[in-house]
Amino acid sequence: MCWACVGAPLSHAQEGAAVAVETIANKVRPSLLTVINSGREGYAQGLGTGFVISKDGLVVTNLHVVGEARPIQVELQDGRRPKVTEVIGWSRKDDLIVFRMDAVDVPPLPMGPGEKMAQGTAVVAMGNPLGLRYSVVSGIVSEVRDVDGQELIQLAMPVERGNSGGPLVDVEGRLRGIVNMKSAVTDNLGYAIPVATLQSILAHPAPMKIENWLTIGRLNPKLWQATDASWTQRAGHILVHGQGEGFGGRALCVYQPPPPDLPYEISVQVKLDDPTGAGGLAFCSDGGDTHYGFYPTAGKLRLTRFEGPDISSWSILKDVESPHFQKGTWNHLRVRVEAEQLRCFLNGHEIITLPDTYLRKGRVGLCKFRQTEPEFKDFRIGKELGNASDPTESADLRQLITAVSRGESPLEKALLPLSGHAETSRNLIEQALKDLEKRSSDLKKLSAQIHEHNIITAMQQAVQKEPDTAINLAEAALLISKLDNPELNIADYLADLERLSQEVQDLLSDAEKSDPRLRCERLLRWLFVESGFHGSRDDYYSKSNSYLNEVMDDREGIPVTLAVLFLELGWRLDLPLAGIPLPGHFLVQLRPAEAPDSGPYFDLFERGKALNRSEAEQLSSVPIRPETMDEIFRPATKREIILRMLRNFIGIEMEKVSETALPYLNLLLAVSPEAANERLSRAILLFRSDQPATARPDVEWLLQHRPEGLDLDRLDEWLQQLSKH
Repeated sequence: MCWACVGAPLSHAQEGAAVAVETIANKVRPSLLTVINSGREGYAQGLGTGFVISKDGLVVTNLHVVGEARPIQVELQDGRRPKVTEVIGWSRKDDLIVFRMDAVDVPPLPMGPGEKMAQGTAVVAMGNPLGLRYSVVSGIVSEVRDVDGQELIQLAMPVERGNSGGPLVDVEGRLRGIVNMKSAVTDNLGYAIPVATLQSILAHPAPMKIENWLTIGRLNPKLWQATDASWTQRAGHILVHGQGEGFGGRALCVYQPPPPDLPYEISVQVKLDDPTGAGGLAFCSDGGDTHYGFYPTAGKLRLTRFEGPDISSWSILKDVESPHFQKGTWNHLRVRVEAEQLRCFLNGHEIITLPDTYLRKGRVGLCKFRQTEPEFKDFRIGKELGNASDPTESADLRQLITAVSRGESPLEKALLPLSGHAETSRNLIEQALKDLEKRSSDLKKLSAQIHEHNIITAMQQAVQKEPDTAINLAEAALLISKLDNPELNIADYLADLERLSQEVQDLLSDAEKSDPRLRCERLLRWLFVESGFHGSRDDYYSKSNSYLNEVMDDREGIPVTLAVLFLELGWRLDLPLAGIPLPGHFLVQLRPAEAPDSGPYFDLFERGKALNRSEAEQLSSVPIRPETMDEIFRPATKREIILRMLRNFIGIEMEKVSETALPYLNLLLAVSPEAANERLSRAILLFRSDQPATARPDVEWLLQHRPEGLDLDRLDEWLQQLSKH
């Protein structure tokens, strides 16, 4: 900028141009809205731009703004957030999506001609750069050029993050393109997708209800039916956001399988985000306004009968305080429905017994009220469920934990006894940490040691079975997930795998049952077309993509976890499948008994795309020499697949040189003690985290076994330094 020119008056031409841009902006602005970008965990990450193109609420933006299969949220200029009801069409290649929101009074942006724009054409773009809503910028068309096989409008104007998805209009205010990306070369260069590409999508719509678009955290519709609010699942927990549309913000999530004949019991563990909120069990429900509810609210436990949509038809049957209620943490609710009475339990204690025969039919499920956003886990239904844990056992464990917290018992002595009751121990320790500041670090360390010890023990038992085919690959993969998610219920996800495989089995035709290739094609179609599983492109390095349970929940993953899921389902369908661990990419091969090497390869990250050997070779991250071909394409053992999954986690954490990699390193080395590179990595992390004494055994092992590729002289010098600590 020329500082001598600051404050100089505008020329008539400049004034005219400014007036023209202002006029265009005033025409375009009413059609704009903000698109809120949600990440893998469902929380808002940023703002993008969208705009309305029809009176019935069609909205256009970039696909990368919302993310594939992500929740779509929009905010109008007056602060309203209308519900998005369906996706009309989208293109990953062109980075466009068109969706419909509930009809609101937003004027549509007029569509311009689809013909190629001339070089030098004046254009205006509007959007939300860096969160600055509805900003305007003007420039010209620099060129229309091919970029990686896609026709794009090159712009001579500043384009920033947040402009993505915004409209590019001509001097008449007509839509001519959709702003797509910022140039990495200069701030005054960006690109836009021509309006003709949008018109092509609109000419060939592929409508999909938003419930079907969403696979991130989607509840299984065969198990759960939510009436209001947003119910999702993550790592085996059910979460709910938003408020129900009925009186009091009531929202239900009804379990679809019917309950057993009377008497029966239901139970759940619930944690409230707000102690004044309300959320718990619903039962004898017609799926609408009629049901019972048993739930904590404002520190009390309440049993209510709901017979209609408003408070006049609600009857509070019991409202009691209980010393057994635990604020700010998990509470175990259980209801026994008998013919003549209702019995309600809190954390193993019966607190309400009520003669009542009014409602007995209907289903069971979960409920919440007002703005409460509770979290649920371990939902159960059965004839007799019993308490969450044995009170005597809990008392003994609590006494041992108290002794540790007072310094009366060393951690090493407590480790093995508590390891036999890892889940109960972990919960008791978490409670103790809320009340005790002194020695809290020891208690946290003990909790982690107990959990890690049990995962390592379980993993060793899981992967050391002989032959390799006896290993339960899914169970071992879920143990890795449980390392980070102690509350994960592995049995539930193994049962889900059985349900999924049976669902595919029920769809097979006679021809598919008798032909492995047809059966494999059917499984691929069911998994990636009908069920929406896909490779993660928006959050590739999210650890969620490496947790098998979250891949099953969210239907999104990376090659190796999608492969584990596919292999497990395929093996249950008697398919001769094997994992092929190429460097940098994991494939699956169909290996018929008569000619194993002749079968096709499948790229699960690309929705099961079939490949021949030559095409598969191109996916390797290292050149494949003829002498290494057989080794690189050798099917992986189940144990090798687990090690590959662990190395993914280690790689993510080692990028940060973080202590958080240590549990994965400990687990890998427990399974594969000969892994020299991981031993060196663990020693380095322990040394950098001020644990030199614990780093020494790994350095000694490396010097004793003398693996190739390591500088043994440097290791010997390092050992001498460690010996001084």
